[in-house]
This record gives sequence, C-alpha cells and structure tokens, in this order.
Amino acid sequence: MRPTNDRRDDPCSHPRIRQPGHRRLIAIIRSARVLRAAWFLAGCIPLLGALPPSSSASPHRIEVDARHAPQRIVRVRQTCPAQPGPLDLLYPQWIPGEHAPNGPAADLVSFRPSSRSQLLDWKRDPLDPFRIRILVPPGAESVDLDFEVVLPGRPGFTAGPSTSPNLAMLNWNLMLLYPAQLPADSISFAPALRLPPGWRFGTALTVRDQMPDRVEFDPVPLTILIDSPVLAGAGFRTIDLAPAAKIPHLLHLAADSKAALEIRLEDVEALRRLIDETGSLFGSRPYRHYHFLLALSDQFSQMSGLEHRESTDIRMPERSLVDPSLRRAQISLLPHEMIHAWNGKYRLPAGMLRDSYNAPIDTRLLWIYEGLTSYLTYVLAARSGLWPPETARDRLALAAATLEHRRGRAWRTLEDTAAAAPILFRAGQAWAARRRSVDFYQEGALTWLAVDVRLRQLTHHQRSLDDFCRRFFGRAPSSPPALPYTLEDVIRLLEDLAPSDWRGFFRDRIESPQPHLPLDELRTAGWMLTFTPSPPEIFTALETAESEVNATFSIGLLLDPGGQVRDVIPESPADQAGLAPGMAILGIDGRRWSKTRLSDALLSASRRRLPIELLVENGDSFLTRRLDSSGGPRYPCLERVPEFPDLLGRIFQPRGSAGSSSDR
Repeated sequence: MRPTNDRRDDPCSHPRIRQPGHRRLIAIIRSARVLRAAWFLAGCIPLLGALPPSSSASPHRIEVDARHAPQRIVRVRQTCPAQPGPLDLLYPQWIPGEHAPNGPAADLVSFRPSSRSQLLDWKRDPLDPFRIRILVPPGAESVDLDFEVVLPGRPGFTAGPSTSPNLAMLNWNLMLLYPAQLPADSISFAPALRLPPGWRFGTALTVRDQMPDRVEFDPVPLTILIDSPVLAGAGFRTIDLAPAAKIPHLLHLAADSKAALEIRLEDVEALRRLIDETGSLFGSRPYRHYHFLLALSDQFSQMSGLEHRESTDIRMPERSLVDPSLRRAQISLLPHEMIHAWNGKYRLPAGMLRDSYNAPIDTRLLWIYEGLTSYLTYVLAARSGLWPPETARDRLALAAATLEHRRGRAWRTLEDTAAAAPILFRAGQAWAARRRSVDFYQEGALTWLAVDVRLRQLTHHQRSLDDFCRRFFGRAPSSPPALPYTLEDVIRLLEDLAPSDWRGFFRDRIESPQPHLPLDELRTAGWMLTFTPSPPEIFTALETAESEVNATFSIGLLLDPGGQVRDVIPESPADQAGLAPGMAILGIDGRRWSKTRLSDALLSASRRRLPIELLVENGDSFLTRRLDSSGGPRYPCLERVPEFPDLLGRIFQPRGSAGSSSDR
C-alpha cells in the first residue's frame, strides 16, 4: 500500500487533466471522490461499536498492594477500559526470557470482576486455561478486577519463590490480565504500588508521584511494564555505577541482612569497568538507563537471573557478595543479564517476536540468543575484572568437559536442544547426560568462541567477534523497537566480515548430531581440554552454590550433598555398576556416606588400584555395588598448547572505555 501522500493514483494529478480546459472535469472527479468517501464512512459507523478498544483508549489502571508480601500474598485491583459485550482477558503465559509457557495462572486466586460495583459472572475458556471470559453489561465503560496472587509458586523464574520477610522481587506478569483483542504493545497501563512500611525499591519504571505508603509510575505499554520488575526490601542499598555518564547505571541491592549488602569495592569498580567494556564492545546503548536489580536471600530460587531491556532480575544466596566462594560462582550473572539488553531485547530471533504473551514462540535460535550471550559473559567478565582470566578459562573447560560427556549428543542436535527448550527446562538433571539438557547455553558459547577464532584466522587477526557485535548490535537508539533477525542475517554479516562457508560451518555444528564436541578452534586459540586431580577454585565454588557433588569426570556420578544420585554418565563406572538417578548412596567402603569420604576413596582407589564399594538404596532395596575408580579424581582444565598463539589471552584483554566515550 502506498503512502497517503503518493499522488500517482490520483486522477486529478495526471498532467493532461491539469490542462486549463479540463477544470470542470477536475471538479466532477473530486466531487465523486468526496461522495464515495462519505458513503464508505456511513457504512462503517454501525461497525465501530464492534471494534476492540484502540491503543489511544485510557490506560488500564493497576494497583498492586504488596504490603503482605512477607506473607507471600499480593493483592491487585485492575481497572480495564471496556465496552459492552464479550471481553476476553489473558493471563501472560509465555514470559520473555523464560523461553517456556511458565505463566503461573494457578496462583491467581480470589478473582472477582465487577462493573459499577456489581459483580460480574466469568468463565474460563475450556480449551485455554489462561483465558477468562466476561460479559460487560450495557452502559459500562470499564471493568474492575480484584484478585490475589499467592507466592511462592512452583520452581521456575518469575513463577518461583520471590519473597522473604524482608524483601520481594515483584514481576508484573504475575499480577495482571490483558485484553486478548489487542496487540500487547498497544495496551497502556498506569501502575501503582504499595509496599510494607519502611521498604525502599528500585525499578526501571519512572516514578510519577510518591507518598509515604504508595508510589505511582508513569503509564507505559504492557510490553514495557512486564519488562520492568520492582525490587523492594527493608534492607536496601543503591550504588551509582556511572556518576559521570549521560546514561545512568544503578546497582540496587536488597538483602535479608545488612551484612549481605556490603559489596566489595573491587566489585563495584569491576562493574563500572563492565559498563565501559559493554560500550566498547557494542558501541551503543539500547536503553535510557540501566538498573541491576539484585535480590540476596536464601529463601529465593538460587542462582537465577532474568533479562530485561533496562534492568535485571537476579536472585542469589544471601551472602553471595561477601562469601568469596559464592561470589566466585554467582557474579557472572550480572554481565550475562546485562548483555541481554542487546542480545535478546534489542535484537532477538524473528520467531521469538510476538504481539501476545500467549502465542507460542520459535526457540530454535537460542544458541545465538543464549549461546552468544554466554560466550560474551566469559569475555566481559574477564575484561572487566569480575573474573581473573584463569576463571574464564576454567569455566570454558568445565563447559567443554560436561558437554563431551553428554551421550545424548549422538542423537540430538544442538538446534533441537533449543527447539525443545520449553520441555527441557522442566526436565531436571535426571538422565540429562542421555537426554541432553539446555546445552544451547554452554555449547552455544563454545560455538561462538569457534566463530571468534575463525574470524581472526580468516582475516589475519584484522577482524574478530568484536567487529561482529558492533555491526550487529550497534547504532541502537536509547529506546529502539525490538529488531528481529534470522540465521540468514547472521550468516550474511559473517560472510561480509570474512568470506567463508559460514552456512556449512553452522550446519555441521548446529543441525547435525555431534557425538564428540568439536574443539579444534579451542586448540587453535592456544589451549586444549585436559584433566587434573585437583579441583579449580571455580569448580568447588559451583559445587557449593549448586548444592551438588560432581564426580562426573571420575566415576560418572552427579549427586546432591546427601548422596542422592542426580545423574549418571552413560558408559561410566557408575553406569556399568547399575546406578541410576533417584538411588541414594548410603555408605562408602563400609562407612557412612559423605562428600569427604567419596574424595578420600577416589584418591585411595587410584593408588591401590582397587574398586570403591558402595552401599546403595534403590527404593526399599539395599544393594552393594563396586565401581572401578582407578583413574582417581578428575577435574577439567585448559592446558596451554605452545605451538599456537594465546588467542584467549587476547580475547580476554580489556578494551577500556574508548568505545563508550559517547555515554559520558
């Protein structure tokens, strides 16, 4: 359809009709056009009442009363503009960043719709439990929705535990309904919030008015509201990470104790360098301001993060900033979620861009969305100083070794782990080595390491993934609309940077089963995967943070601290001895189970060349099993390959603030 100011279809604009002798004909034609338009409008008038409300209608007003958040109850009153007749309301199901239909509709309770103080009948769609139908009475201009949301819900991200007696992470997608007739971006919400006395908060939303017991925010589209969680708590701290910058960057901390808020000065400085490094890498800021929202509580879901355009939703154990081991394991969540402002929010796979939170998404390109983000997390954590370079290398080694032990690689492609993300997120750790898990994170990271190394090789080190990032994510205005991409867009840019068969490169790695992890580019980068009898610091830190005992690389067992088997590696000594997830190890070599005794037994068995004897509980049966553990304890690490240059060292080298000077 041409623009309305294009005159090529206007018969009055034809040069011959513009001749002076044709003025009467021009008047006749124009009169006919006016009459035709009038007839059209007259026919449309009866239909206007049947149309859904437009985006220019008054906003939905929503007030969330979180004063009972410590009791794990939130009360909501929402006023929806409406017209007489059927009104379908949707509870958000597909939450951006969760890659699965996790909306906890079962946690919305005490639902009472009304209009002009009269309760209305409602019914749930029998084929769609996320859809509620209401009949708006004659003369009504709005519908009031009163309901509660009970917290915590089930395991997950925003559906998971999100409150404690002292703090709360409030996600708007849990606390609203929206009309099914309109695209999500065309629906406006005017939010307000009540918090317990003395609580402070942080959010990317703009405050319109604040009173002692209530805060009002500027109206925003539904897509912005759901993308703007609120962190609140009694123990609260805000740190300005870029006091001299044009674009504010704030760190908001809420914790169950004051001691947990004492972030190290070194980490604050590293986060400031992270802001510089992201500016250097991407060359733009796709946000007006940025807020790290960090909840520190042992009552939340642990080690979880969710990305948003202008903020994060990160939840860590209470002492994650002050305990060196926990800090080592957790701190990379901050750069990971920040990178998603570019990769996942500003730019995202075309199949994941929808105009409704209740439409399924195509997750096949998560190896770019999450995999590239995971690789850049290693890079930026090292460049900013949040990690020393050896920690970044140890994380790469752990990822590579874990993936090499995924026997599911022989039948499931990396692309399928992405396509199956909605079900794999729910699968848990049991049988992950046979099934594969959400490997698009770590194998995606190693794939993009290979891309980085390949770019450097093909261009004689004149180009790298930094150039790709500036071209792919750069030039973003401060509040851009989401810009979707396809795999073809990625390949086209790579071919422009370094002509090569990139399509074949990705086809072999992503779309074909790979029984063994391709690590040629890692070797070309100057490093090779090997194993050591002593665990790296990051390995021990992750075991602590994830409450696990990882003997994957020695006897093929992943356990919880109590000895419960979480997974067994196919063809490993544990698998050959008949162990399986769900069994429990009660004793080791005649003594009660403990992690220390397992470590001692592995060391002793490797010296004496004797099997380890385990007492195993399987249901109501007790079994004795012997495991060959002559290899002793084994932990992954990277070993330098001297015949190749240390490209990892170059990749992890800080770039400084040269690329972010425009922010200042």
